[in-house]
Amino acid sequence: GKVQLFVERVVARSLSAMAQAETLKFKLMSAMPVRRAAMGIIRNAIEAGAKGCEVLVGGKVKGQRAKAMKFRDGYMIKSGTAAKTFVDHAIRHCFMRAGCIGVQVKICLLYTSDAADEEDSVDLGGRRIIKKKKKTDKI
Repeated sequence: GKVQLFVERVVARSLSAMAQAETLKFKLMSAMPVRRAAMGIIRNAIEAGAKGCEVLVGGKVKGQRAKAMKFRDGYMIKSGTAAKTFVDHAIRHCFMRAGCIGVQVKICLLYTSDAADEEDSVDLGGRRIIKKKKKTDKI
């Protein structure tokens, strides 16, 4: 019953939804305005090469009444297998004095992870991405 822990450094921090959700959480904890914090997250993701980014913040953001705010930019896939394959998604909870604020970050990357490498091409609702085939040497 030993526990082993492996830690790896995130290569592209701006393209990781989990890292960006944590960043947004700490920005909100330090009393930064919600719109400014969310737009900063979106700008970082788009400049790093993401095709689209969406940030949702919900709860008692300002005042006693709870509401949800959605900020987005670029191209985002919402449905189908392509959404599961190409969209990185993370949710965090930010415990403030007034209550709990939910933070959700989605980043759309139009290159594949290991999940979609079995197919030759992927249909993105009218846009088609064809992956390069591996070269095989014939003897």
